[in-house]
Amino acid sequence: MLLELQRAIEAQHIDQLRAAIKTVENKRYITRLQREYDQAKKLVLSLVRIEKLRHAVMELDRKTMAEIRSYSRPPKLVHYVMRASLLLLGDHEGKTKKWQNCQPRCKTIGPNDLLRRVRQFNLKQVHPEIAARSKEILQHFRLDDVRDKSEGAAAFYVWAVGMAEELTVLTEVVGAVTPADLTRQKEILTL
Repeated sequence: MLLELQRAIEAQHIDQLRAAIKTVENKRYITRLQREYDQAKKLVLSLVRIEKLRHAVMELDRKTMAEIRSYSRPPKLVHYVMRASLLLLGDHEGKTKKWQNCQPRCKTIGPNDLLRRVRQFNLKQVHPEIAARSKEILQHFRLDDVRDKSEGAAAFYVWAVGMAEELTVLTEVVGAVTPADLTRQKEILTL
């Protein structure tokens, strides 16, 4: 029983986790496996939130995505939101500091299609320092302010902030994580 629960936690697969939790509950092993049981329940909630965040971005239509790409000079917060989102997706800030370099990464066609990258995004592959930097980029902005400028950027704002928070839950990082500067980003993202 313990092994089944531990494997489900390690795999971070929601159906496997739910099945293992149900087995523990049905066999009344909750008190014996309390720590693992609680961890599995917490993980299920986190995975559900991650899927909702992903779904919100995936619902963006091509017109909304085209609006983001169409800016020749976007509002500062739109650029920052996209920089933070692209950082989580593996593009260090050196690649996205200028909007002219960021803009092509927001396309919805081809092998580097932004929505495809979001769909295939694996939070387990994000380094905590990268998530901390993404969160740091966005900390001075409020969702309402972003939404006033761009609905598409607002969806990415919610996604980026949410993913950074969920990474903290999934990795159970203890203590403060230093946000990665550009040099550190390049080290991490080229590993």
